[in-house]
Amino acid sequence: MTDLARHLDGASTSVALANHATHGAPLAVTDAYDVVGALDELLRRLPQLVGFLVRSTKRADPTDYFDDLGRHPAGAIADAGHALALVVADLDAAGAHATTAHNHLGHLGRLTTED
Repeated sequence: MTDLARHLDGASTSVALANHATHGAPLAVTDAYDVVGALDELLRRLPQLVGFLVRSTKRADPTDYFDDLGRHPAGAIADAGHALALVVADLDAAGAHATTAHNHLGHLGRLTTED
């Protein structure tokens, strides 16, 4: 396993733990602000990683590989690169939406009753 894969495995474990925490009561939206901020940061970092994978597929020499489906490996490499490019586009859009949500939540405060 490469260092890159190991780091992603750790990140996936962290997201799994965060998902586990969603089984409790809903958050107040003012508390959700911090969570959305962290999600926004995560989504903003992922396109660089996936872009690296796209570039890796573009630089791959198909003669160094075989396809266990009996196809020429160039097809699988190109298909993977195209799919990963779509992931980058979707992550960019998701990041923009998370930023918008974070900005809106940042304007909210909790009402308190004063004695």
